[in-house]
Amino acid sequence: MYSVLLYTHLGLGDQIMCNGFVREYCGKYDRVSVFATPRTYTSVQFMYRDLSNLEIIKLDAPLIPAYIEQHRANYAEIKKIGYDALQRDPHTRFEKEFYALAGVDFKKKWESFHVVRDHVRERYLFERIAPKTPYAFLHEDSGRRYLIKRRMVASDLPIVEPDPMLTENIFDYCSIIENAREIHVIDSSFMFLIDCLPYENPSQKLYVHRYARQNSDWHLPVLKKNWTILGINTPSLWKRILDRLAQS
Repeated sequence: MYSVLLYTHLGLGDQIMCNGFVREYCGKYDRVSVFATPRTYTSVQFMYRDLSNLEIIKLDAPLIPAYIEQHRANYAEIKKIGYDALQRDPHTRFEKEFYALAGVDFKKKWESFHVVRDHVRERYLFERIAPKTPYAFLHEDSGRRYLIKRRMVASDLPIVEPDPMLTENIFDYCSIIENAREIHVIDSSFMFLIDCLPYENPSQKLYVHRYARQNSDWHLPVLKKNWTILGINTPSLWKRILDRLAQS
């Protein structure tokens, strides 16, 4: 039995970004193991619960190197994807370099992304917090002061925000996300989920408030959907948004 241990970045956005290549590995190897921190374990376990040959090891990040050394003999291959293996080539975005290290075509980020949705859980959360009228879904990180300027959100739309007290599972928000009139997010786990999640809502408007969380060009996410990027140095975009809000 050929087994592989994947040591990737551990943020929830990173985990969602890795979904495609983890599933590629599960299709090629007898047994695959990945790590998840206690903070993200609920969502990661849910995301991969359909994969019978995937083991999710719940462990705090500082304990992982010692775990690898202690269990090295249990795996035919251990792949460290990211971290000091990254070349930080300014001409190759972080995600593309990540998939290159995994040996998986970057387009698999979207093509192989999959999560078995639980529509009962989604509907329960939707009925609990979504208004009956059109709304905007907004995700920021107030704890780290990555804040979205409220004047950049349509003033006539009530705002729905994720509440960690209601659920620890990011995928419970899928129905709320796909039915929102507007999406307003920072570069975050929700942005990765929304960009990878297949759903049909052609009139939905997508906004990334990049001014709220600045990254180097190398580290900026690669997005597939039709997002409007709001940054510090995009005054024309700001003007168009503000004009639209003034007319609404």
